[in-house]
Amino acid sequence: MPYTVNNMDKCNSFLAKFRANGWKCWQMQYRWNDENGFHAWFHKAGEQDIEVVTFNEDVQRAIVKFEPQK
Repeated sequence: MPYTVNNMDKCNSFLAKFRANGWKCWQMQYRWNDENGFHAWFHKAGEQDIEVVTFNEDVQRAIVKFEPQK
């Protein structure tokens, strides 16, 4: 079941945890303004993939720019 992230506070928290724990974004599909929303899948070896869905343009931009290491 995907996580829905539609505000920047939740997005920043989510991405910071992913970055700190070695998750990588490996696939993206659609757009924030599509009827399905923007979908992104994150992967970490040994873990089940996590799907994130958003209908927020800023959240989509942040996910697209996501880098696993800072």
